[in-house]
Amino acid sequence: MSTPPPAKRTKATVNLLDTTGTTIEVRVGALSTVLHVHQKLICNKSTFFTNLVTAGSKIVVLPDTEVDIFRTYLHWLYTGNVDNLSTEMGSSLELAKTYVLGEKMIDPDFQDAVMTKLILSSNYECPCVDAVGTIYLGTPKGSPARLLMVDFYVHRAHGGWNKLDELPRLVSAEFAGDLIAALVTKRPFPPGPWPWVPHVNSYRVKPAGIKSESSG
Repeated sequence: MSTPPPAKRTKATVNLLDTTGTTIEVRVGALSTVLHVHQKLICNKSTFFTNLVTAGSKIVVLPDTEVDIFRTYLHWLYTGNVDNLSTEMGSSLELAKTYVLGEKMIDPDFQDAVMTKLILSSNYECPCVDAVGTIYLGTPKGSPARLLMVDFYVHRAHGGWNKLDELPRLVSAEFAGDLIAALVTKRPFPPGPWPWVPHVNSYRVKPAGIKSESSG
């Protein structure tokens, strides 16, 4: 009995990273730290860089971007992941800055990867007020990241939260408006009678020394 011929091996198709061609010089941060990235690679992901290269730019200057934040973006471009980003307590500001860089780069895939990290970080705490401010300063109205910040505070903040005194530092009137609207829409009515019914004097202007009904 003859032995059947061995089955043909099919070669798996793998999209290998293309690191050929021209590189772009990027000067990052206040000290103009010089980094290089392959033009084809970054223009395939970032509309921001595509527009600059199309306009003839050979050097890109990002003075307001932190070097480590931009290095995270380069890591994403070359590896396809943001595993270097922490989701532990205290990481929300770094994650917010990284998301805002994605907004600047106009790279929605990168933003969504960072968004996943932001959501994982909520296992520990609400984003710090500086993280909320960073998101609101660096994203447009209707941004999914703005919605996430509001939902974090609607569903996680409470009266016993030891960071309530930080809320006045939220300088963004837009966040305050979004948060109030979300609280009115999503939070349930408090139980019990309306306080202005049994304690009407609490809302009156009265002479000093006259106790309100709520004070006993």
